[in-house]
Amino acid sequence: MTGRTGPRAAGRILAQSADELTRIWRLARASSRRQVFPGLLDGAMTSFLREAGRILADGGAPEEVWPAVSGTLRLSDALGAAELTAEWAVAMEVLAAVCESFASDPAVASWLARAVAEAEKDTTALAAGQPARRPAGLLVVRALGPMPPPKRVLRSGAEE
Repeated sequence: MTGRTGPRAAGRILAQSADELTRIWRLARASSRRQVFPGLLDGAMTSFLREAGRILADGGAPEEVWPAVSGTLRLSDALGAAELTAEWAVAMEVLAAVCESFASDPAVASWLARAVAEAEKDTTALAAGQPARRPAGLLVVRALGPMPPPKRVLRSGAEE
């Protein structure tokens, strides 16, 4: 017995923690990508994490995750596909930290890396107008203007 968390248990942990992991991803993404608000993947990340966990626990393939995702994907001509790649990189950092925190089997991190790579490939292709898998439950929204963070207005020092 190695004491490592296997794929089924790791998948259940991931699926059950999807909301909290999304919150962590949002914080990490916001600190590294301050110029964009909200994140382009913000509306789909919880579903991605939940589906990744469910499919991993069920013994499925990483390529099954992206087609199962639902939510909203924002695309921005101004930011391009590079922003999506950067946001997926943050997701992978969060997932790697999670795998380390519960001492998952190395195969779990590899599986998750493949799921992220598949999703990144399809989202960046969608952003570039190229053929890509688009999940049936995904609403794609193209932002026509900039996506800066909101400006906070101080009023009499009482509000931020």
